[in-house]
Amino acid sequence: MAGVCHICPETGEYESLNAIHTAVPELCPRPIAHGDLQDGGYFLATEFLQLHGSSFSRQQSSSRENTLALKLGKLHSQPAPSDGRYGFPVTTCCGSTPQDNSYEDTWSSFFVNRRLLPILNACIESNGSQPELADHVNLIIPIAKYLLSRLSPPSSQPVIIHGDLWSGNQCNGSIPPRIPNSTPVVFDPSSCYAPAEYDHGIMTMFGGFDRNFWEEYEAVVPRGEPAGEYEDRVSLYRLYHTLNHFALFGGSYKSSAIGIMRELQRKYRDRIDGS
Repeated sequence: MAGVCHICPETGEYESLNAIHTAVPELCPRPIAHGDLQDGGYFLATEFLQLHGSSFSRQQSSSRENTLALKLGKLHSQPAPSDGRYGFPVTTCCGSTPQDNSYEDTWSSFFVNRRLLPILNACIESNGSQPELADHVNLIIPIAKYLLSRLSPPSSQPVIIHGDLWSGNQCNGSIPPRIPNSTPVVFDPSSCYAPAEYDHGIMTMFGGFDRNFWEEYEAVVPRGEPAGEYEDRVSLYRLYHTLNHFALFGGSYKSSAIGIMRELQRKYRDRIDGS
């Protein structure tokens, strides 16, 4: 595969697959090797993955116990090997955007310092000066710190997350000879050690995960407390991916991101100003 993320992209995907495979071996192909090519590209070799179609088609799933919701719930239920810190051992790429995963002691500091501020800079690098966008991000930072610092254990504890789990990065597939029958699998991860709900941002951005999926998943991984702020926390996570899409593709993603921030400002401005 050819890559446009020039900061060791194959290392990030290799280590992401390795982390997911170590936790839930039946959820993704095992990575085998990676490296740079002489022409400036890179390669990533994994177990052979034969794709069979959408994992949401229950007829194609090998068993009721192997649904994507239950497998993802299993992944999101296992503590990350990070001593309680948030981050990842290597840089990863979400699309072609490099992500600095240097460890932080709190989830709020990781999200602000390693996701929100860097993606604003990426938007400016790709699209030129963005004073309106920068103003909104500066206003949303204290709201992000407020909301994410209130997420309580066990939901605040870091687990292995996929990092780019939109519906196009999951499918039914087999991994012969290890997994000969069709089962839900994921690929193209951009992992880090973060609260499970961080994955929900990209999962709710484009649809594809229906009510049945979420009911089954939340039976394993309940919504974090305060549950009344769950949707707003997910809006923050979705904001990151919306800004990433603006950095990558431009267009209407900017107005979508500003819309998310305006709604959060409307709801939380008074609480922040009064604290």
